[in-house]
Amino acid sequence: MKRAIIVMIVALALPSLACSVSLPTPPQLTTGPTETLSINEPAPAGISADNPAEVTLRLGAGQLKLKGGADGLAQGTIQYNVPDWKPTVTDQDGRLIIEQGQSQNKLPAWIPGQSNDLVNTWDLKLGSAPMNLTIAAGAFQGQSDLSGLHLRSLAISDGASDSEVDFTSPNPEVMDSFTYQTGASAVRLSGLGYANFKSLVFKGGAGDYRLNFDGDLTQSADVQVSAGMSSMRLEFPAATKAKVMVAGGIKNVTTDGTWTTHGDSYETTADSPYTLTVKIDVGMGSLTLVSAK
Repeated sequence: MKRAIIVMIVALALPSLACSVSLPTPPQLTTGPTETLSINEPAPAGISADNPAEVTLRLGAGQLKLKGGADGLAQGTIQYNVPDWKPTVTDQDGRLIIEQGQSQNKLPAWIPGQSNDLVNTWDLKLGSAPMNLTIAAGAFQGQSDLSGLHLRSLAISDGASDSEVDFTSPNPEVMDSFTYQTGASAVRLSGLGYANFKSLVFKGGAGDYRLNFDGDLTQSADVQVSAGMSSMRLEFPAATKAKVMVAGGIKNVTTDGTWTTHGDSYETTADSPYTLTVKIDVGMGSLTLVSAK
């Protein structure tokens, strides 16, 4: 019942984002023919784990498809049909910023998924250079497969979103920090054990959130999770040793698999030299802790 309430709240705040993002046209915006901006940024010289590239993507409402496989630093296309939204690309000394242009008119609050009037689709690949990656988005649909990227840090922030971030192979670099901050949204982070982070901080609003920690740990790590009224699910593979401490107003905690419980502390029974220490602070809603059998 509580999960249904959460889903209803997210549904009110974030109508369904279709695979092909279509956006309603506010009266202040002027659309034109769909334009395509090609991105082809070479790998900078002098980049290393100690001197990573700085890559920043900034977009508003729309769709982001992101994965590895670029020959250089970044490749792909951006399609848009609002002239004021034409992105700018700045690449200097290993600092790449791809940023959506802004309308000169004040934009009202509006939500994607209502009509076919607006186009804002980013389809990008990143290369294998060590990098600090920042993604700042508004109300968007995101599908990011970060497998194979050499990430030293990762920072994602968005508004009302439907976002998936996946790791299916180990990050070759040690990620010093991974932060994700979101509003009323549905967010799924998968394969986090492969991300090779030292610290993960996830901050959500009212939403439906799933954090999956599949992947073999190569170091101990700390995780901090906080959210408002939400449905929160954390999934750990059988080989992962996890200690989860729960705070906040949430009382509805469900466990699946083998756990030992001491008050508000939950531990898996895995025998591993590395430990995920997870601190959770959720106001209301539900929390499910899963330890794979």
